[in-house]
Amino acid sequence: MSNEIEMRVQATGQDSGAQAVDGDIPLSMRPALGSIVANPMQRAAIPIVLRGGRNLVLCCPTGSGKTLLAEIALLKCVNEGRLGLYLAPMKSIASEKREDWQRIERAGIRVYKSTGDDDAFDHRRALESDILITTPERADGILRSPAAETLIARLGLIVVDEVHSVSEGRRGSTLEAFLTRLQLQAQGVRLLAMSGTISNADEIALWLNDAELFRSTWRAVPLVAEVLPYTPSGRRQDDDILRDTLASREAGLTLKEGGAVLIFCGSRKGAESCAEALARTLRQPRPEMEDVLPSIVTPALRCCLDRGVGYHHAGLTPAEKHAVELLYRRGDVRIVVATTTVAAGVNLPARTVIVRDLTVGLDPISSSVLLQMAGRAGRFGLETQGRCIVIAPDDQVRTVRQMLDGEPVISRLGDDLATHLNTAIAVGTTTTPLQVKNWLSQTLWGVQRGRGADAAERQTRLDRELQTLARDGFIDSVNGALQTTQLGQSTSRFMLSVSSARNIESVSVQMALPSDADVAEEMLLSSAIMASTEWGAELDRIATSDLREKATSYNRRYLRYQEGQIALLAVVLALLGGKPVDALDLDGGRQITALARQELPRVLRFLARRALDRSPARPFVAVMAADLAAALEYGVADRGAAPVLQGLRQCFRPDESRRRLVLDSYSAWRAGAPLPHRAKSFLARRPTLQDLVQVVEDKGDVVLTLNNLPPQSVIYALVQTPVRQSLWCDSAPSGRHVISTRTERKGQPGLSVDVIVVPQHPLLWAFERFPLPSSVSAASPPSSRPATGRGDDWLVLRRFTPESVEPRRPPLLRHILSSHSRPQSNITARCPKCGGAMVERTGRTGPFLGCRSFPRCNGTRPL
Repeated sequence: MSNEIEMRVQATGQDSGAQAVDGDIPLSMRPALGSIVANPMQRAAIPIVLRGGRNLVLCCPTGSGKTLLAEIALLKCVNEGRLGLYLAPMKSIASEKREDWQRIERAGIRVYKSTGDDDAFDHRRALESDILITTPERADGILRSPAAETLIARLGLIVVDEVHSVSEGRRGSTLEAFLTRLQLQAQGVRLLAMSGTISNADEIALWLNDAELFRSTWRAVPLVAEVLPYTPSGRRQDDDILRDTLASREAGLTLKEGGAVLIFCGSRKGAESCAEALARTLRQPRPEMEDVLPSIVTPALRCCLDRGVGYHHAGLTPAEKHAVELLYRRGDVRIVVATTTVAAGVNLPARTVIVRDLTVGLDPISSSVLLQMAGRAGRFGLETQGRCIVIAPDDQVRTVRQMLDGEPVISRLGDDLATHLNTAIAVGTTTTPLQVKNWLSQTLWGVQRGRGADAAERQTRLDRELQTLARDGFIDSVNGALQTTQLGQSTSRFMLSVSSARNIESVSVQMALPSDADVAEEMLLSSAIMASTEWGAELDRIATSDLREKATSYNRRYLRYQEGQIALLAVVLALLGGKPVDALDLDGGRQITALARQELPRVLRFLARRALDRSPARPFVAVMAADLAAALEYGVADRGAAPVLQGLRQCFRPDESRRRLVLDSYSAWRAGAPLPHRAKSFLARRPTLQDLVQVVEDKGDVVLTLNNLPPQSVIYALVQTPVRQSLWCDSAPSGRHVISTRTERKGQPGLSVDVIVVPQHPLLWAFERFPLPSSVSAASPPSSRPATGRGDDWLVLRRFTPESVEPRRPPLLRHILSSHSRPQSNITARCPKCGGAMVERTGRTGPFLGCRSFPRCNGTRPL
């Protein structure tokens, strides 16, 4: 069992026992830490932190001072010549730690932050740094790469802030699997896990290699928590107004006593609307703020601040957040409405904390987050008591009181065990069934199910998941060793769930050759969104009946979609079509936009990779998916921009400013400026097919001779005769390839071959048409050749080039944004290709008739 040191010290703000402890800190650390005044909890824990050796779990109330202990542990690691890794619970906290630790950098210690917002991970800078700041998801992705071995070799310490988040759904299970895997990969690396009050800290310590457990109940200011019930009306807007009224009443009482108030809301929109309501009702004096406000301020924020109320969330600029924090700390503003960003790490204590919402984003609030919010109540040295008020529906009062007492951390790894097994095998942590069993036993899920009947059930579940992964093509067993297939490797590389990867596999197979670029992209996006399970529960609570009605009036295929999926598709099309997302009038629009920009590009890049890896390959799917992924990630509403964006990325260092620099350079290029030399060199790597491919006819067969193609290229050929078409697709080693067409020609002239070559990177590709000697001559009238529609199909692919960048015009988006929805027509026309029914649709050039079986069939007719 873990060695537990339990400290039970109660102190008030007047008698905290705080004192300087410079004598206990090594001389080498003092310049970075400055003058330390430690509280009783810190004084008891510092010797344990400095002792090193075993893993350590710190279980102490929010606001008790765990951050100082983390800094001391990181500096000790740096002094030993090792790399310290700090895992922040969210991106905003990572950014704040990076800003705060500039004082550490002034002491000569190199700090590097990478959270995914900075466009790329600079492996060289990470190796040269002393402290790396990131989030668990970002660290997981970084350490999955083959280049991670050198980074792992430098690691000496990993600080896990808010380790109790392992119980928070998919994000928590990913953190649990990552930490378990890392303990097997990085032998000798110390873990320092920090948490607020939880009831089963001993299980957390046991999971982390029987770590030492330091538990304290000390708080600088005692906390009193209470629940304020209300009776819901069943109407969301009315309930929001009622909670605003209750929050205003309680805040007003504290303000009359001269105290400060923090109010927590579950969303950015909720924080802003609550702040506006409080500004109208509380009528606080206008603060002196011109000395701290930035030159550009959100109008809604300035309006609230003019009335003495501030709000704080991740949507504000750093300058705006800093101004709100400074005004609050110096007392000019005594009431701030905030999201969980403040609860997790921003130092803004208050006399009274009011929790307005029992949701965080679209998810129910957890006990740990609620306790974090409550922990901000009570200002050290100014208050004798902190007060937390939770506004809750009357049928949830008992549940909230239990949450305030602290709930046990329960593993969620079993919710998606197959995904984490696939990853463990893909990164090489487990290569035999025995190692897989050992890995699972060392997870928190395994620790909590490690005895008696639970252990037998765990083994049965493990065997079943391994069999399923093998059956679905994710893993193979070779001579008793487990290894991932191409599908399993891509699933791990792009950090997708197994269920998403399994569903997305079918998307490229079902996609027909595109007949219109806008329609083709729309179908690809809608299919990928429906197939993916990456959205979790975030879309389940989206109610968009009006949006759903408009989408289904455009095409009845959207009857199969959930309302949240239609909302995500509409947001994606708005971003790609250059329209404001606010025009869709969506609740939760910002959260959905974040999914569209951060999660969907990952899904699309996986789709692009699999479209090339599978046999037969689907290069046009790879080109479309890669182009859409780049457009979403960079916020560019142009088709064909991806190669240029990729080329411009080569011109700048992978740091926090690269995305902005790439966008600035792209805008300049679109305005007529020349591309930088490195971008031109990148684009010049695209092969010229005339030099690489020769196509001739030999005794009725088509012969393709390929010369010096880039490695891992895929060649895609469309052979057209007047009566039919045939497709040939394969990996493309150099040499002679024969495509038999004798049975297709039937003695009729008029043969041509369209060729695409796609190298390993799907953004570097080439297209060309090769007419053969027996093809229809240029002098022949166009009407002498039957219209197949395929020539236009390939023209679509030509648009995906930097030579012909063009804006997107998604037809579904135009239909949704129209003043009224056009009812779906009951037209009974028949498709000229398959003979099936056709329906009226709207395309880039206006209304037309399209086959109801699209994308399996892309037959069209004029309206």
